[in-house]
Amino acid sequence: MSCSSQTATYRWWADQGRPGCERFGLTVTPERQYVWLDSPDHPVPQP
Repeated sequence: MSCSSQTATYRWWADQGRPGCERFGLTVTPERQYVWLDSPDHPVPQP
């Protein structure tokens, strides 16, 4: 991960109120996998 990607990821996390790990989830399907915050309808942006 590049430094700019790390910075963007940190900013996203901070903008979301610095959520704890208990608020994140993971969905895995045959087509894809993705991390989400609070609900599968709120996916975490990919760097």
